[in-house]
Amino acid sequence: MEMEAVLKHINQLSSNLIGQLEQCDLESIEQYMEQRDELFTQLQKHEGIPAQNEAMKLLAAQIQKQDALIVQRMIRLRDEANREMVKLNQGKQTKSAYEAAPYGDDSFFFDTKR
Repeated sequence: MEMEAVLKHINQLSSNLIGQLEQCDLESIEQYMEQRDELFTQLQKHEGIPAQNEAMKLLAAQIQKQDALIVQRMIRLRDEANREMVKLNQGKQTKSAYEAAPYGDDSFFFDTKR
């Protein structure tokens, strides 16, 4: 695959993900990143001629803009996961506070009448 075709494929892949960005989950983004990494590996193998590199700068700039949107979604997903983990940990702490005996097993309480 030639350099321009690889860049166009990355651009198309990014556009597809952005089209469904608000509905996509972590698995969708992970799959996108794997495909993107493979394409960038192919891209690194190419040596473009200077005139060709200039023509592809526009495509590369568009990919960078798309990446910014995707990174924002990834950050929102990460923050959401962190909030859920905090809730889970707080629930565990609350549960353990109720389950833990506040006194040792050898403690006794005597109630006397006066």
